Amino acid sequence: NPEEIPWRETGAEFIVESTGVFTEKEKAAAHLK
Repeated sequence: NPEEIPWRETGAEFIVESTGVFTEKEKAAAHLK
């Protein structure tokens, strides 16, 4: 679940999701919160 990953704690400026799993709007929305 992308919502459970502590992205801010990684210190990364950019994070790229390129698995192809989140190709539908509903699935991709979890990354945009």
